[in-house]
Formats: sequence, structure tokens, C-alpha cells
Amino acid sequence: MSSTAALPFPLPGLRIYDTAASEPARSAALAALASASDDALVERVSRGDRDAFALLYRRYERPVFAVLLRLGGQRALAEEWLQEAFTRVWLAASSHDASRGAVRSWIFAIALNTARSELARRRGRTIVTVAGLALGVALVIVIASLTRGLREAQETALDPLASIGTL
Repeated sequence: MSSTAALPFPLPGLRIYDTAASEPARSAALAALASASDDALVERVSRGDRDAFALLYRRYERPVFAVLLRLGGQRALAEEWLQEAFTRVWLAASSHDASRGAVRSWIFAIALNTARSELARRRGRTIVTVAGLALGVALVIVIASLTRGLREAQETALDPLASIGTL
């Protein structure tokens, strides 16, 4: 995971603590923020607003995770992709253009692109592993044939000596 800018808190499985009891003034601001549109939240996230990011994360964590889980088939993999996707949301918030589509579509596109690139990267690693295995098998075959050839050459060279020993 690339981290060009510091994230406000660890992901995945992020659970935002309820600050209402400990910070009454802040809880009023958070309540007002909770009714903000996705576009307004992304605008605030682009300026580094951690609370706006937390709300955006809360809104989309489950649906995005469900899609990633279906794509990856493994909970740990989906959690990794979810973390990477929301890291990208945090880092790219200023690039969102409301005229090009809804925030929801933008977040899902980031999540899907994250999964695709991770799958492609893993497939590439698998291909290299298979190629490495094929090369290893080929080397074993070559070494075995050379060893067999060497053994046959030794036997051929020693054949005349064997007849001398029986004299």
C-alpha cells in the first residue's frame, strides 16, 4: 500500500468511536456533518477533514466490502483491498469531479480498479512462479541427462579396464 499522505486512522474494519459523551461541542458538529451530501464530504476530505472521511467510510464500508469479498472470495483479501481503496479515496479526493459522476460511483470504481490491479499483480506473480517452476524442471532434466551421459561415458571408458581385471 502506498502512503503518500498520512491516513487519519487505521483501516480495515474501522469503527469510529462515539465522541458524543466526551465532546458535546464536537458531537453537534458531527451531527451536522452526518447530514451532508457525499459531494460535500468529498470536498471536505480533499482538504484533509478526518471527520468527513470517517463518515464517508462509514457510509460505504459495507457495500464496498461486499463487492470486494465477492470478487476476491477471501475475507482477508477483501479487507486488504478495502483498505487500499479507501487509502486511494483519501489521497485522490481532490480529483473527484462531481460533473463526471456521483461519489458512490467514484468510490466503487476506485475499489474495483484496486481489485483488478491487485489481481493482475498476483496473476503476474503466479505466472513468474510457474515459469520459474518450468525452468527448474527443465534444469533438473538437463542435469539428469548430463549425469546419465557422464555415467555412460565412464562405463564405456572403464569397460576395457574391466576385461583387464579378469585376466
